[in-house]
Amino acid sequence: QNEMNTKMLIGGIIAGVAFFFLGYLIYGILLTDMMATCTSCQRPMEELNMAFLVIGSLFMGILLSYILSKWAGVSTFMGGIMAGGTVGLLLGIAMDCMSYATTTMYNSVTCIIYDIVITSAIWAIMGGLIGWWQGRK
Repeated sequence: QNEMNTKMLIGGIIAGVAFFFLGYLIYGILLTDMMATCTSCQRPMEELNMAFLVIGSLFMGILLSYILSKWAGVSTFMGGIMAGGTVGLLLGIAMDCMSYATTTMYNSVTCIIYDIVITSAIWAIMGGLIGWWQGRK
């Protein structure tokens, strides 16, 4: 039981680090101009609060690790990709649609579709890493 909790926590940290760096790569470098045209409230890179970004990223990883290890019993890379991608897709649709409905954060439906696809891909990668970690002997 204790080993399971330690594996879940370490898997969450691994996924959280991946979440942070993938977010930086995708949103901060590759798609920074596109996302700037999609959102009305994005902070410039030099104004980001890195401490809260790291904390949030780690807890995203721990959340997914908890779901995949405690509830879904995922223990393979491919199983993690499928489960993580599914959770990311559902979460992305839910959060982006609610944000679009209640805020001016996104300028168009096209922008939320981009974000849903990106979220699904990032969560699939996180899930794959968690599944790989959980399946290690």
